[in-house]
Parts: sequence; structure tokens; C-alpha cells
Amino acid sequence: MLLPSVLAGLATNLLILHREIDFIVLHLLGLYLVAIVVLAYVLTPLAALICAACYNATLTTSILTHRLLLHRLCRFPGPLGAKVSKLWLMFQTWKKPQMHLLTDKLHKEHGDFVRVGMIPQPPTSSRC
Repeated sequence: MLLPSVLAGLATNLLILHREIDFIVLHLLGLYLVAIVVLAYVLTPLAALICAACYNATLTTSILTHRLLLHRLCRFPGPLGAKVSKLWLMFQTWKKPQMHLLTDKLHKEHGDFVRVGMIPQPPTSSRC
């Protein structure tokens, strides 16, 4: 029961690894919910929840491992939250909408190249 959930989590990560899933997130969520309902019907609701928890933990762990250790940009310095998710940058700019000041601060802390998301931020010039 747990091994198929682990394998499904790893397979999902491999399938979405190099793809932009922004436009199919709702479809994936619907497929996920249908799978949980089918598992609850075939097995038991508790078994379905255990399978879902195992799947979620495996998928999350594999995504974090890839982004922190295996991604081609993992050697670029930057805040940990920026290496893990695009939400870090969104939250920072929502909290204080002055991206240029944040970028300058990060360059002073980390050097010429700073990872603020899935792409590194090249040096900025204060002469602009």
C-alpha cells in the first residue's frame, strides 16, 4: 500500500520536473482528488489518507531534494526560501514592493550572482 504511493510520488516528480505546470495545476489537483476518492472506495478512507500522506511526503521530499541539491542552479548563493519556491519572492515583494532594494541587499550579502528563484539574478548597476 505504501510502496505504490512512494513510487507514484517519485514518478510525479519525474514527470513534472522540467515542465511548466502552471496551466494544468487544476487538472492535476482534480486527478489527485479522484485518485483519493477511488482509493477510499476500493480500500478504506483511512488507507486512502495514509496513501495520500505518503504520496505527498515523497513528492515534497523529492522536489525539495532536487531544488536544493540537484538543480543546475543549486551552486548559486541566495536565501533558502528563494531556492525552494517562487512564493518567497512573491511574499517579499508583497511585503515591501521595492524589488530593486531587495536585489541590492541580496547582492551585498551574497555577491555578484544571487538566486532569487528558479533563475539567478545577474548583478545590478546602481548607475541606472
